[in-house]
Order: sequence, then C-alpha cells, then structure tokens
Amino acid sequence: TVEEHIKLQNEFYSDIKAFTLDDTTKDFQIQIDKHDFPVHKFLLAARSPTLAELLKNNPEVENLNLVDISVEIFEIILKFLYTDELPGDDETNFLHLFAAAGKLKIKKLMNFAANKLNDMIDEENVLEIFKIACKYEQQELKQKAFGLIKEKYPKSKFKDEWIDDAEKVEKLIEFLKKMEEME
Repeated sequence: TVEEHIKLQNEFYSDIKAFTLDDTTKDFQIQIDKHDFPVHKFLLAARSPTLAELLKNNPEVENLNLVDISVEIFEIILKFLYTDELPGDDETNFLHLFAAAGKLKIKKLMNFAANKLNDMIDEENVLEIFKIACKYEQQELKQKAFGLIKEKYPKSKFKDEWIDDAEKVEKLIEFLKKMEEME
C-alpha cells in the first residue's frame, strides 16, 4: 500500500541520515585553506556532478583541496548536501554561494542563490552578477542584469546579442565610465 511504501521510504531516509551523522563512516576529506572537512564520498558524488566526475576518474584520491570557495560558503554547501537545508538571509554572500554551487554543479542550491541575487541586484553589483550569470548560464538572472545595464547606460547602444558576452559588456562599461570621468 501507499502507507507502507511511505513508511519504508521514511525508514530508509532515517537510516541514511543516521549513517551520514556518524563520523566513523566518513571516508573522504575536503580541505579549504587550513580547514579539513571529513565527508562521505557517496554523498558528494550523489549530490554534485562535478565531484562525482572527479571521484569516478580518481577513485584512489582520499582528499581534495578546493580553491575559490571560502570555508563559510563550503559550510553552507556541506549543510545543504547533507540535509537539503537552504541558508537564511543573514550574512550569506549569495554571489559566492552561486559561484560555488555553479562550480560544483549543485543545481538546486545554484537556483536558490540565483533567486536571492535576482532580488538583490542593483546598480552597484549588476556587472558582477551579470558576469557570473553568464559563466554559469543562468538565463533569468543574466537577462535581468543585462536589462539593468542597458537602463543604466541608455545612451550607449548595448546590442541584444551581447547578452552572452560578459567580457564585451564589461569592456564597454569600463569605457563608458572613463568617458563619464572625462566630462
């Protein structure tokens, strides 16, 4: 019956959760700066396509040093990987979280961070958000950022086909800022 199936499923998840909380079963180390994070290979591989590929191609590897991800951001990622819990709005740097989730190809966390960035985008951070949205092909965020860039510089004729060329857009903005300084 459906009830029995749900009960078995809940027991399974409970068993997996108990296993992941047991430090003696952790079989892999992630290193960031001077911090070590003992983890489970199977969980990393199940939740991150990037880590799955790395572990598949290098089964003898026992630890991994991650660069370009801060300890604070990795703690958020690790909590998400183990519990599916998303961070609050407190002091989370959603731009860095988006980039790290993109790097690790953790789609749900990446989309969550993109939605937060979508709400936070303004004239100060629009270029940085545009560049990272282009890098990880987050269309909605990229479109909103590009639209704000076009609004910010209405006299310059940003072409719609530049929406996929963050480097060209950045160079034009730098040029426009220099022109404004000369006026």
